[in-house]
Amino acid sequence: MNSILFQRSIRWQTSRFLLSLIALLLIHAQLAGQSAEAIAREWMVRTAPQYQLSSDDIKSFFLTSEHISSSSGAHHLYCRQAHEGIEVNAADWSFHLDAAGALLVDHQQFVRNLGSKIRPGTASLGARSAVKNAATDLGYALSAPLEEVEAPRGNNQEQILSAGGVSLKDIPLRLVYHLLADQYVLAWDILLYEIQGTAVWSYRIDAGDGRVLARENLVIECAPTDLGHHPHTHHDSGHPPHPPPTIPAAFGTALASPTHTYRVYPMPIENPNHGVLTTVCDPANLAASPFRWHDLDGDPASESFTTFGNNVYAFENGNNVGFSPIGGTSLNFEFPHDPSSTNPDDYEAAAVTNLFYWNNIVHDVLHHYGFDETSGNFQNLNYTGTGLGNDFVLAHAQAPGSCNANFFTPVDGTNPIMNMFNCGGRDGDFDNLVIVHEYGHGISLRLVGGAGNTSVLNNSEQMGEGWSDWYGLVLSIQAGHLPTDARGAGTWLLGEGPDGEGIRPHPYSTDKTINPDTYGNLPGLIAPHGVGYLWAQMLWEMTWGLIDEHGYDADFYTGVGGNNIALALVTEALKLPPPSPGFVDGRDAILLADELLYGGANQCIIWRAFAKRGLGWSADQGSPFSKSDGTEAFDLPEDCDCPPLHQVKRIANDDQAADYYGYDVEVQGNVALVGAYAEDTEGSNAGAVYVYTRTGTNNWDQVQKIVAPDANAGDQFGRSVAIGRGFILIGAPYDDDDGTNSGSAYLYRYDYLASSYLFFQKITAWDGAAYDYFGTSVALYNRMALVGATGDDDNGSSSGSAYLYRYSGTSWGNFQKLLASDGATGDRFGVSVDIFNANLVVGASWDDDLGGSSGSAYVYHQPSTPFAFSQVAKLLASDGGSLDYFGHSVAIGLDKIIVGAFQRESVNGGKAYAFHQQEGTNNWPEQQILVPDDNAPGDYLGWSVALRGDRAVIGARLDDNANGSNAGSAYVYDYYAGYWCMTHRLLADDGAVGDGFAYSVALDQHYVAVGAPFNDDGGSSSGSAYFFTCGPESSFRSAEPEPVTDRATTDHNWTVELFPNPNSGESIHLRINGLEEASQTLRLRLVDLTGRTIFEDQWWTDGREIARRIELPRDLSKGFYLVTIETERKQLIEKLVIE
Repeated sequence: MNSILFQRSIRWQTSRFLLSLIALLLIHAQLAGQSAEAIAREWMVRTAPQYQLSSDDIKSFFLTSEHISSSSGAHHLYCRQAHEGIEVNAADWSFHLDAAGALLVDHQQFVRNLGSKIRPGTASLGARSAVKNAATDLGYALSAPLEEVEAPRGNNQEQILSAGGVSLKDIPLRLVYHLLADQYVLAWDILLYEIQGTAVWSYRIDAGDGRVLARENLVIECAPTDLGHHPHTHHDSGHPPHPPPTIPAAFGTALASPTHTYRVYPMPIENPNHGVLTTVCDPANLAASPFRWHDLDGDPASESFTTFGNNVYAFENGNNVGFSPIGGTSLNFEFPHDPSSTNPDDYEAAAVTNLFYWNNIVHDVLHHYGFDETSGNFQNLNYTGTGLGNDFVLAHAQAPGSCNANFFTPVDGTNPIMNMFNCGGRDGDFDNLVIVHEYGHGISLRLVGGAGNTSVLNNSEQMGEGWSDWYGLVLSIQAGHLPTDARGAGTWLLGEGPDGEGIRPHPYSTDKTINPDTYGNLPGLIAPHGVGYLWAQMLWEMTWGLIDEHGYDADFYTGVGGNNIALALVTEALKLPPPSPGFVDGRDAILLADELLYGGANQCIIWRAFAKRGLGWSADQGSPFSKSDGTEAFDLPEDCDCPPLHQVKRIANDDQAADYYGYDVEVQGNVALVGAYAEDTEGSNAGAVYVYTRTGTNNWDQVQKIVAPDANAGDQFGRSVAIGRGFILIGAPYDDDDGTNSGSAYLYRYDYLASSYLFFQKITAWDGAAYDYFGTSVALYNRMALVGATGDDDNGSSSGSAYLYRYSGTSWGNFQKLLASDGATGDRFGVSVDIFNANLVVGASWDDDLGGSSGSAYVYHQPSTPFAFSQVAKLLASDGGSLDYFGHSVAIGLDKIIVGAFQRESVNGGKAYAFHQQEGTNNWPEQQILVPDDNAPGDYLGWSVALRGDRAVIGARLDDNANGSNAGSAYVYDYYAGYWCMTHRLLADDGAVGDGFAYSVALDQHYVAVGAPFNDDGGSSSGSAYFFTCGPESSFRSAEPEPVTDRATTDHNWTVELFPNPNSGESIHLRINGLEEASQTLRLRLVDLTGRTIFEDQWWTDGREIARRIELPRDLSKGFYLVTIETERKQLIEKLVIE
């Protein structure tokens, strides 16, 4: 067990460490062949002493439910303490065993010394009197006798009485022990279905004196007016009572093998704002619904012709009670819906059909992730014979009431009830996210405490609303959605458009400017909706972390994308927490589910997601019955905190003194560049660049040395380097093509057949002149190349400029020249450049706005691809002053910019500044000044900077440390919860005086490259470079997707590589290595995420290695695709990204 899992296990059950592995194995051997109840009892006997429970405390209990998870193989057992055969309310104990029978975790809530806490006495109040007292409390009077439907049985006198005019259904009741003050008293537990309204009331009536001890509405209301900021209450609908609907008689023998047809807003469309009414054929998943959706008896020939089937009975329950559209023997349910209509009668059939469709969809999808017959799902017939049937969903469309929806979840074997309402002309039956949300209540309540105990989410910090929101969100993710999108919940029902805010305090988004809430905000959020909203946001962070790692898969049933993994983790985790869980309980259950399902492969993704929202390693939930005593934390376990566990050093294979190898570095995916501007192969200081590829954990192999095709002494080729989209860009600022030191830059493109970068094009300034130093800095992004020219004179001598070049598909052409709007002599605009997406930043470190050489940086934005960039902001340090050289280094990401000022902080201490873009604007205010605690004069902090996502690296090339004076160091900063915090200091393992470590830095996901150009391994200032890899191999992620192998064909050894990937949609290079058979036919298919084949090709090969260029269709849309390569015996799948 790694340190994360061990420490997490300690947190879950501090006393469990007393059970050694040997004891577990012995117990497992003893339990073999025992019944579930016997297994539970054996575990109680073994572990009761640790909880100071006596033998009397565990003598009597009920096994409320148990099942073996179809997803993980784990055995879940749920027990309820009893006294003399009568249950003790909320006294639960669950055991969770792995597939081998060893205990994973248990949650013990039995009452210690129970016998001494029982109030003496018997049930002097009869069952009928107890029901009458409950009815009186509701304001009802008996209008008919309470007849015995089922006779009392057992010590708890469990029985069923007739409705008596005070309930819509017959009344089940039994005796339980209820906690009153410090004693447990006998009470009648009664269930009443409210006649007016939609509530289902659970009453506890004192069996001695008839008092009402407790009442609870078991129907979970989800009113859009409850945004999570005010109390959650039940309100009667005010409508007259409706009798329970009768089962429709429209059934019989359908046409032979009919096509089941429905006109709906199909998965993953969230609501009519996001798609159109569409006809779908045979959407039932046969693994989950083997006789499809209209089965009544397990006979393929016998079908219901209405929206009634094995999983759900959907019908109108407003002004046309019991209406269920008829599809006839052809089972065709195509009915119109005009989204602009506000009259429910106009589209009644379509509304019921859509409700029927989505209830079945959720049933079928969740069946694949472990909410199935054995675990207590909703079906009339349980085809496997496990679990209890007779509990299909009663789904009420257009129910009486408004702007609401609700769901009632009884124990397994009893029908749940869903009510969907209208709101201001909008029909909730078309808000698919809300439908899934309601169904989600049934999922969480049936799983958290087992299917036999659904009263498990009544505490203040319970997350039921959150699980429900999340299921609705994840089943409506579409290809092209982004994690930073704002996803409002209930937008259709609320009358909003597709970009509506929804019914929660903030839309769901991984962008903290859109959704800023963290665990620390929990006390200000109202239970249950506000509490649930925060939990759903945390799950949403995790979901997108998994999609970022594993991709998105449009196959919601058996796909292998991050969205599928999230569904599996959350659903399995629902079976693992204690009753009345809190946020930490829920988080830890997901971590354990990942161990069970994926061997812990996603632990760090899960931790990072929760830590981002304040539920990090040190977070403490306090009591789950209070939402105000928790403590947030943003830290990670040691194994996930990205320490520089792996460090390798590289020097040129032909290193010589004064090469200055490491003057600039770049890393992207599995490729790294190291510039050595003074390398002498082509002449003194002609320069060279070394190309490395990563093989294995952190092994970087030199694969190529690049020199300019027209190299000359003094060009300083390699003074700046960049990587992007299959190209590398190399600056040579002292090249003389347009005059002395006019400068140039070289583009090389990866040639897949040659397995190397080949010279592609040389670019110079179209108005170049002597001493422009074009190529001082370079950057690449997408189809744009950006080159700085610090000596350009357009705004005065050495005022500087930057040039943009755009790739047309065949060549790089002139696009735009950038000048500072207020440029002046000596500003050296262009000393540093970076570009990301539609924004770029240019440093001007000698600008004088705040004093001589105080420095500045300029931000430019491109409104859309064909148009020019325009200056939108000028950045200055909030504490700037003379000789700061602010802008000497710059880096830009999606919404963040880091600017280095190496002379700031006393004398040469240096600083770095973080600027964040304000949402929806081109404003970039300063967010934070980044200075490590050990910053000292002379460090030159900020000489170099790099940025990727929420991580930055800042170089201090003259830092004095254990390696000696001016040895240099680099600092890693991570952005958590609105704040940049320094997480690591990087030092060379073999650093020495004057190495200049961190003269240059680069960053890509888990890889940091650091240049040390004054290192002396190959002679004075020969230079070196260091590569740091954060975390274990399981956390690596390269920029180019790794091959994804079909699970059925994992035994082959051949590999497929695609390049470039991401791709511009023109052509791909394909290389196949290690084919077992030399002569065979290969087939290639390009498939979109709906499974549609876009392109295919095949060819005969007589070699074991293949290299081939394939032209892609010209109208290929942006997005994710799958490339499958097949032989007669094997298949391998690669993801392809078209940008």
